[in-house]
Amino acid sequence: MAMLDEFPDGWFVPLQRALVPPPLVGGVPFGFGVLNGTFTLAMTLGAQKYWVGLVGLAVHAIAVAAIKVDPYFFDVLKEHVRSKSYYKV
Repeated sequence: MAMLDEFPDGWFVPLQRALVPPPLVGGVPFGFGVLNGTFTLAMTLGAQKYWVGLVGLAVHAIAVAAIKVDPYFFDVLKEHVRSKSYYKV
């Protein structure tokens, strides 16, 4: 709590995390944008599969649409992939 003492009164307002939107780059989270862009460029330029460029743009557009519906879509997806299944189905 020493950090709170450094600011004069009225200069520090604690915010709930739910009030701050996640940082987006190009409309998608930074990690997904880098992953999608790297794979798309590697396949398009390196492997000379030019149709992959269109697929990469389509994937980016779908990701932007998913983020507009739910800003935490990729965070929830990441936790879903990491979580263990408790029921053997």
